[in-house]
Amino acid sequence: MPVTVFGFNMHRFRRYIGLILTALILGVSWRCELPHQPGPMPRDILDVEFEPGLNVFGILRADGDPGSSFVHVQRAVTTEEMYEEAEIVIDNADIFVEDMSTGLELTFAMSGGSSRGGFYYAGQFQPAPGDSFRVRVSAPGFPDVFGMTIIPPKPRIVPGSLHVAGDELTFELDGNSDTFEYRVFIIGEKGALDRRYAVLDQNRVAVRISLTAELGTAQMILLYAYDRNLSEYLNNPTSFIPQSFQETVHTVEGGYGCIGSLSMETIALD
Repeated sequence: MPVTVFGFNMHRFRRYIGLILTALILGVSWRCELPHQPGPMPRDILDVEFEPGLNVFGILRADGDPGSSFVHVQRAVTTEEMYEEAEIVIDNADIFVEDMSTGLELTFAMSGGSSRGGFYYAGQFQPAPGDSFRVRVSAPGFPDVFGMTIIPPKPRIVPGSLHVAGDELTFELDGNSDTFEYRVFIIGEKGALDRRYAVLDQNRVAVRISLTAELGTAQMILLYAYDRNLSEYLNNPTSFIPQSFQETVHTVEGGYGCIGSLSMETIALD
């Protein structure tokens, strides 16, 4: 019998969380929030000339859900063009993903029934932790964009470290050289909590979360491990305008944006 949370079975709920992650990463909401505290003043002013190109965002996902990996393709635009609501979605791109271990190549295609333009998927493609890939994005009139990623290992809770005592949940996550950030969702009977943790020097990551009354009884932990590219992209405050020209992001070559990867693990709480 499938596990249900908020009326979803586990498969559907993980897809739901994936959509939330995609929306957040693409900047639909979090990029529009101003910081609450002032940060350090920049020492230099960047003067970078805008060069037309592709702005891509792709995640290869080892999440147990075949076909969930995607590449989103847009035309890079200036802030002025963004305010003018210029047409930016690219629907005629070619996406090639090469397995660096085997040399095999597959292609991503536009999603047939999706109303969201510019999203490309690859059927039942399911990468595995440790796999490395080279991605090439081509579109008429633009330079090719290249990106490489190594799928991080599945998040692993150190055996014996998981404890729930009163309103506090604690555990430790193993650090490793291919994981640069963990994202932790605590799923309860009434709601969910979301936390992010950087991996420093491949040491274990200590997680300590207060369980609020709004969460209800904690039922499940969803763990996401991000590779270097995805972590750097998410933590680079380049722009408050979604998908505008981002001259300081360099996780791809030949254009703008990010090709990254993640892996996922689910832990049920008794």
